Amino acid sequence: MGVSGVHTIYNDTQIIGPSSTAIFSVGYTNYSNITNQNDTIARSSLMRWGNYDTVNAAGRWLSSEVPTTGIPFINGNPVPATQSLPASFFLLSKPSWWTTPWGTPASPHIGPDVTGGNVSGYGRLVYKMPARLCFENTANDPAYSSVPAIKLFNASNCYAAGGGAG
Repeated sequence: MGVSGVHTIYNDTQIIGPSSTAIFSVGYTNYSNITNQNDTIARSSLMRWGNYDTVNAAGRWLSSEVPTTGIPFINGNPVPATQSLPASFFLLSKPSWWTTPWGTPASPHIGPDVTGGNVSGYGRLVYKMPARLCFENTANDPAYSSVPAIKLFNASNCYAAGGGAG
């Protein structure tokens, strides 16, 4: 989470408003016509355990970032017993459509255990995923002169045959 050199504060603890350099600035209103309407429950109920952030340049496995009690109408979460996580909570293996004409990205493509990534600003912990490779390699539609440009998207030009949901 965060961008190296941009985010210099892990958690904005101000009550007066959000910080543009904080990774977490949770529960603040950002409207000129609303004052002192901060949501403290949003901050106290946020589960942040296990996230990598660019301020600390490491995964944070702090039990203090697990909301174990004090959330109205919701039971608290137990602190996880282990830091071992699967590569994906969604898929058991790399999906069949993950291959593109521009290569087969690493899977998982993001995370604190990823090394050698090719997206700058994220500590080499992120690889480009198929959707980004498709976007970067798809021509703009000449019928539109908008910014950002409209792409001539065709899934069969971007993803492996037989694609669809993995």
